[in-house]
Amino acid sequence: MVIPILKKNKDSKQFNSYRPISFTTILGKTMQKLILNRLNWYMEDRNIIVNEQAGFRKIVQHQTRLLTISQIVKDALENRNILTAVYVDFKSAYDAVWREKLYQKLLNAGVCGNIIKWIRSFWTNVFA
Repeated sequence: MVIPILKKNKDSKQFNSYRPISFTTILGKTMQKLILNRLNWYMEDRNIIVNEQAGFRKIVQHQTRLLTISQIVKDALENRNILTAVYVDFKSAYDAVWREKLYQKLLNAGVCGNIIKWIRSFWTNVFA
């Protein structure tokens, strides 16, 4: 069940002013957490996620990323090089996940069997 909750300081007449809150059973939330932890371990263990990916990772220390960026900027300034940084924040990116492509990427990464079946079933039965 999904309940729309009005965001703080937003116009109640605008559709985008609401945040969907999903009520999931305790069992469902527990399974989500177990699957997430297993996928995170699997991806980290096999170095499937590139080192540059820092967001949403437990192992990556953000201080290390900040030091790396600081060193790159310092080196560029010392060498009088041009440096460009691009940061992208995809608004509502997770609301528009192409599920079939995600399944294919998981399969290509070696994730298969019951875990893929569970993810498909969960999304089909909960989010469809």
